[in-house]
Amino acid sequence: MFDIGFFELLVLSVIGLVILGPERLPKVARLLGAWLGKVKRALYDLREEVEQEVHAHELKERVKQELEKAGLSDLKEELEQKGKLLDNTTSTLKNQLKEPRKPHSDPSS
Repeated sequence: MFDIGFFELLVLSVIGLVILGPERLPKVARLLGAWLGKVKRALYDLREEVEQEVHAHELKERVKQELEKAGLSDLKEELEQKGKLLDNTTSTLKNQLKEPRKPHSDPSS
């Protein structure tokens, strides 16, 4: 990422020692190291997430292409329609079960 050699690190250390002093330099160095570690971990996590998303997208495209090759794309649409119908039926039944039942009047009385 950054090409920093020994000489550059030595110059930065001397400048830090002159500006911060010997008592604050170790604290600042630890703090800077912790921040750099957090940044590296965040960048690594971000890269992993992007790679996973790209991989998932590629898999979806490959499956879609294979379905189209096999002539099964119509089957997918039909299954999605049946799934929606099943969801609607389930919600209707749940609503009917939530409604209180009315007592039946006995016609023989």
